[in-house]
Amino acid sequence: MKMAKASAADLDMAMDIANVLDDIERGFFPTKLQSDEDAESEQVEWIETAGHQQYDRLIFGLQKLLNKGSISRVIWGMAVVCDPSNECIDPDSDTIEHHPKRQQLEEQCDAMKAVVTALQSDQASRIVSMRLDDETLIRVTKQRDELAADRDTWKARAEFSYQQRDVLEGRVESLVCKLSDHQRQAAIGKAIERACEELPEGFDIRIECEKGAATVRLYDSEGDEDPEDLYTDSGFGAEIDNAINIAIAKGGV
Repeated sequence: MKMAKASAADLDMAMDIANVLDDIERGFFPTKLQSDEDAESEQVEWIETAGHQQYDRLIFGLQKLLNKGSISRVIWGMAVVCDPSNECIDPDSDTIEHHPKRQQLEEQCDAMKAVVTALQSDQASRIVSMRLDDETLIRVTKQRDELAADRDTWKARAEFSYQQRDVLEGRVESLVCKLSDHQRQAAIGKAIERACEELPEGFDIRIECEKGAATVRLYDSEGDEDPEDLYTDSGFGAEIDNAINIAIAKGGV
């Protein structure tokens, strides 16, 4: 089965679609589809099921994104690569590895090369000239050339596959970083919403921000700062949750 190869634009579009779908799955409007002004504000826009205008923006943004490339070439191209009948990758491996036949061919080429090298030596040449006629020599030489050509072809394909793997690994790493940032921002937004709903009467949570750092402080109804340490390795949103929990424990809901 043959399939048109996905272009760089197709792969970029598919990566963007994956980001958009991840955002939708987490419940907020995709950052990729936001206006430049909304994206720069870094405010999380949650998806409203009754927001018709928001849904219009979502559908229009998806259509515009899909028009940048062919998602079919990306999906069907991968289907062709994974098709066992095409023998591109190892069907028994959980990761993308070369098909065993390609590895066997490489080994056979190396073995044949060693034989041919021996036949080309001075001593081997004298033996061959005595035992083999011209027709046999021509056949052996032709087979040697064919095997060498096949070996070079598979090597070129292997190098191309390694390049594509490196590109995909870089893009996956970038996606993981973006996902981590989105999750952190969503956690902070939820913690602030919880503070507005659950913080006991008279308690205040104050956030002091400076370049490279931010501090969460809890104040009781007397205006005194709570002495308990709010810091946690779980992130800024978790510090706000800690402050809420302490306030509830000391002041009641």
